[in-house]
Amino acid sequence: MSPGMLLDYRRFRADTLAWFANMQVDILRSEGVLGCITTNINGGYWGRAFDNNAIYKNMDFPAFDNYPVWGGSLAPDPPSKVALMLDTVRGWGTRSPSDEPAGFMIAEQLIGAQGHDIIGFTPRPQQIVAWSSQAMLHGATSLAFFRYRAATRGQEMFCYGVLDQSTPRGKGRKWQEAKHFYSLAREHEHLWLGPMAPSALGGVSPQVAV
Repeated sequence: MSPGMLLDYRRFRADTLAWFANMQVDILRSEGVLGCITTNINGGYWGRAFDNNAIYKNMDFPAFDNYPVWGGSLAPDPPSKVALMLDTVRGWGTRSPSDEPAGFMIAEQLIGAQGHDIIGFTPRPQQIVAWSSQAMLHGATSLAFFRYRAATRGQEMFCYGVLDQSTPRGKGRKWQEAKHFYSLAREHEHLWLGPMAPSALGGVSPQVAV
């Protein structure tokens, strides 16, 4: 295939996706929907013909699916790669009148082994707490785990959740780790929701330095 034709296709695809996303936002705004309009982008976005800045231009904040492991993974992504992806997502966000970033949402945070046709690396004890806390420290302002309970059939039956197929509600290691993370989030709200921009004194704000 001609490199020029491939470039034209990728530009067409990026423009079409952004146009469609903004059309949906316009429909919602015209019906009086204010705030909390977003859509989630998953990993691997550098290799796709997306213009995420254009997709999120008229939305309230971006949303990201944070999966440091996936089906077939023998080991999780290194923390530096996860951090880079989170920082990139933060850069897609709109800005408030005070010029502070609007933050972003983790729409899907992996909490168990994942995969569509093969299961990958199983998160070790407390690894979910670490990944979730890392996301908040890199600018996320809300986080939801995927998923609540693992399915017994269907395309994503190998995507395990807070509860496995037969785990009673309120039981299991992942349930306790999810509770632990949300407890940390409430306890350290001043860090998660602190300013991300350099301080007016010319230094980096303490929240960024953490």
